[in-house]
Amino acid sequence: MALAYGKIELINQYDEYKNQDGELDASQIRRWSGEMMIDTGAIRLAINEEIKNKLGLRKGTITNITYADGSISQIEMVGGIKIRFGDRICYTGDLYCLKIQNHSWAVFH
Repeated sequence: MALAYGKIELINQYDEYKNQDGELDASQIRRWSGEMMIDTGAIRLAINEEIKNKLGLRKGTITNITYADGSISQIEMVGGIKIRFGDRICYTGDLYCLKIQNHSWAVFH
């Protein structure tokens, strides 16, 4: 597992669909960008509540996760995000929305 940091842009993919259908102006597409830690071995992306709200994502499914210290917590899974990293783009159907407490890191492998 290698860790790296990079600038990522997250875009509400449903806003993009509305824009393509002429229902939403491009300037109204909700986005977030910033530096994030990138774990090349991870299979999921985790965002916090602030990013979820900025992107206008709907309430998602509740699931259990295990933290690195072995504790288990229920978190929300949300989706509908286009991810841009450099010249790469992908769409994701589910992300973890974390309420970060005590700087714990979640294990998503």
